[in-house]
Amino acid sequence: MPAAEALESDAETGASAPVAGHTRPDEVKEREGTKMKKAQILARWEGLKANQEVSPQMVAYKHTGSTYNEDSIRITGRTEFIDSVLSRLKDLLAYENGSTRLQVSYQEANDKDSGLPLGSYCAYVQVHERGREAQMMNAFVAGLRSK
Repeated sequence: MPAAEALESDAETGASAPVAGHTRPDEVKEREGTKMKKAQILARWEGLKANQEVSPQMVAYKHTGSTYNEDSIRITGRTEFIDSVLSRLKDLLAYENGSTRLQVSYQEANDKDSGLPLGSYCAYVQVHERGREAQMMNAFVAGLRSK
C-alpha cells in the first residue's frame, strides 16, 4: 500500500475517497469511531481498485476473548447468495495451510429469543495463526510427503 496518495473530494458530501482505491493509514485514524454516510460509502466503494489481493490479518495463536475487532467476513441471507459471495473469495482458501487455518462457520440462523430457525443462513470466515508445534509438525509431514 502506498504511504500516501491523492484524495478526491466529493463536492456533495465533502467526503474524501482514495484515488488509487486504498485507504491511507492516517485516513483510517481520522475516521476511527465515526460512521460514514451512505454517499461516502458508495463513493469509497466505487473508488476501490477492482480485484485487490485479499490479505487478512490473522488472529494470534491462543487469542482469548472476542474476535469481533479482528479481520473477518460475515455473510448472511439465502444459501445461494452466500455461495455466490464465497465463490468470489476463493483466495482465502490458501490460508488453510501449515501455518494458518481458516475458522469457518456456515449455519442456519436462529431467532435469538425463541431459538427457532429463521430460514436464512450465516457464514463466517476468519484466519487464525496455528501454534508453533502444529506449524513444525505440518512442515515435517509436508517434507515426508514430498519425498
